[in-house]
Amino acid sequence: MAIRTSRIELRAAPASERRLRLAASLTKQTLSAFMLDAASERAERVISESRDTVVPPAFFDALWRSMDKPPAPNKSLRRIAAKPRRVRQLR
Repeated sequence: MAIRTSRIELRAAPASERRLRLAASLTKQTLSAFMLDAASERAERVISESRDTVVPPAFFDALWRSMDKPPAPNKSLRRIAAKPRRVRQLR
């Protein structure tokens, strides 16, 4: 288990605090643990959504078909393709 050394604070309206405390007690968690779990789950969804692109099936199929017959390169495309490439590794 990781040692918790960082502190996160927030202010909430009394009604929100009551709702959060009730939910935490229903799950038999401390308020901090409940809020950290909820925020972590939301963070994972946001990160996942920023990495993945979801499109309707018809759009994906049309895109996939278009990759089988790419357009002929024009003058601008040939010029850009001739430029040296920069490679950046994501961490």
